[in-house]
Amino acid sequence: MAKKKSLAELLADIRVARLRLKQRENLLEKRIKEYEVLSMRNFGRYTILSQQILKETEQLEELKSKLEVMDILLEMLELKVETAIQVGLIMNSLRDTMIAVKEFKRLNPVLPPELNLLIDEIADVAIEVKGETIETKKQNINITPEAESIIEQAQKLAKERLAS
Repeated sequence: MAKKKSLAELLADIRVARLRLKQRENLLEKRIKEYEVLSMRNFGRYTILSQQILKETEQLEELKSKLEVMDILLEMLELKVETAIQVGLIMNSLRDTMIAVKEFKRLNPVLPPELNLLIDEIADVAIEVKGETIETKKQNINITPEAESIIEQAQKLAKERLAS
């Protein structure tokens, strides 16, 4: 059974694999060049040896091509894992911001009724992205330090806007 890894560990493993692939590709490229030079030197004198070297060179080039395809696939996977990490960070930030909206509204009930209802609809929503649910409606959520920080940021920005 495969060991569970975090996305960050997976990303590190992908980057290590890509680095090792590039090292192998460089070694193959070096060997291909050596074989090409050797083949040219011996072409007139040892034609059978030169033909064998050319065949091996072709095999090395084919292997290099396959390694390049694997590198491209790993690069695509790396981008997707990086995106998943970013989405996770955004999801956490989104939840904290929704909690901040709900908490600020609760602490400051000064909105007109029609706006109050609209804010309730916004703050009491469940959002699902790729299997992860953010829900603030059905539970009494304790305000998180991140949500408190978001409220403080909003208050500072409001003061700056009003001052200008």
